[in-house]
Amino acid sequence: MKKRRTIGFLINDIDVSYSNLVYLMTKKAAEKYDCNLIIYEGRSFNNSSRADSQHQISYGFVDSSRLDGILMTSAPIASYISDEEFIGFCKRYEGIPLVSLGIVVPHTTSIIIDNKQGMKSLIAHLIKDHGFRKVIYISGPPTNMDSIERMEAYYEVLAENNIDVDTSLIFNGDFLAQSGYDVMKEIIKNGIEYDAVVCANDEMALGAVKCIRDLKDAYNLDLTKKSIICGFDDTVTSRLVKPSLTTVRQPIEEMCFCAVENLLKKIEGEKVDDVIRLSSVLVKRESCGCKGSSEASSVSDSSLRLVPGQRIHEYIQTYS
Repeated sequence: MKKRRTIGFLINDIDVSYSNLVYLMTKKAAEKYDCNLIIYEGRSFNNSSRADSQHQISYGFVDSSRLDGILMTSAPIASYISDEEFIGFCKRYEGIPLVSLGIVVPHTTSIIIDNKQGMKSLIAHLIKDHGFRKVIYISGPPTNMDSIERMEAYYEVLAENNIDVDTSLIFNGDFLAQSGYDVMKEIIKNGIEYDAVVCANDEMALGAVKCIRDLKDAYNLDLTKKSIICGFDDTVTSRLVKPSLTTVRQPIEEMCFCAVENLLKKIEGEKVDDVIRLSSVLVKRESCGCKGSSEASSVSDSSLRLVPGQRIHEYIQTYS
C-alpha cells in the first residue's frame, strides 16, 4: 500500500484575499492528490507595521521528521526582504524536497508567474481602448519581485505610448487593503487629477474602492469617473464587488495544483523542472468602463471573506 504523503505548507497569511485563495486551492489540490497538509501561517518577514514578527515562530515548528516535503508561498513571505535574504532563510530546510511559489530558489523547484506581460496588457488597455493618459499607479513593497516587475510594466507601457512618467502619480503601497485606502484618501484630499488608478494587487484596489465610497459625500465625488480602479491577481472578491474589478488573472488554481503535483514527484524521486513559468492574463470587467460578465466561482461562498473585519488572533502570544 502506497504511503500517504504529508506536506508542510508555509504561508504568510490566510486572511487576505490572495493568500486565502492560494490556501483554498492548495487544500483542494492536496485532497485531489490524497496527501496530508500541515499549515504554518507565519506572516511576512520584516513587516514592522503589524504583529508579523510574533507569528514567525510558526516557521520554526517545521519538523522534517513529520514531513515528506515543503511548499511555500515565497513571494508574500519575502515581500519586505531581498530574495537573497529569503534564500538564506530557505537553507534551514535543506534536505527536504521543496517547491517555491513566486521566487526562484536554487536547488529546488520554483513556480513563477509572468507578472510583466499581464500588467502591460492592463495598462495598454486603459491607454489604447479607453483613452486614459493620467494613470495613477500604487505599487507594492519595493523589495518584492512581483511588485518590481509590475512597476516595470507600467513604465514600459507609458514609454511605448509616448507618455512621460509623472512621479506625482506614483504612490507606494504594501499589498494590503489599508495602504490602498490610505493612498486613495491622500489622492482625494489633495485633489490630484487622474483618469484611472492601477494598483499592484487586488487587495489594495479593494481598499481604494472602499475609500472612494466612504468619502463620496464628503468630497462630492462623481463615482462614474473616480472609481476607474484596477488591480492584479483576480481574487474571488474582485468578481463580487460592484462595479466588478478589472484585473490581471494569476492562474492560482493551476499554480497550486502544479505545485502539489511536482512536490509529490520530487518526494518520489522523479525528475521535475527547476523553474516552471505560468502566464497571467487581463480580465476586463466593469471598473475600467468595460461591460462585466457573470462568472461562476469554484470557491464556496462559505469560504469568502470580503473584508477581513478584525484579526482577533493578531496579538496572541505564546511562551512555549
